[in-house]
Amino acid sequence: MDPAHFDCVLKQLQEQETLKKGEKISYLGNGTFAVIKMKQGGKGPAFTILKKIQYEEKDKKADWRKKIGKRLKR
Repeated sequence: MDPAHFDCVLKQLQEQETLKKGEKISYLGNGTFAVIKMKQGGKGPAFTILKKIQYEEKDKKADWRKKIGKRLKR
């Protein structure tokens, strides 16, 4: 997978998903996004994950990430 601009990926996912009122796309980390629903008041978490979207392959590290990682390590 080639590098992707975060905002472009977010926009692409927003166009692919049918979001209802109070729902939005959020980044969870490790190449995973989610459709979440924001909660109004109350105790507990501020949102609920409705659907996870695995954007990058979990078990495969892209070559470009390895190259960048080597340059960032000190």
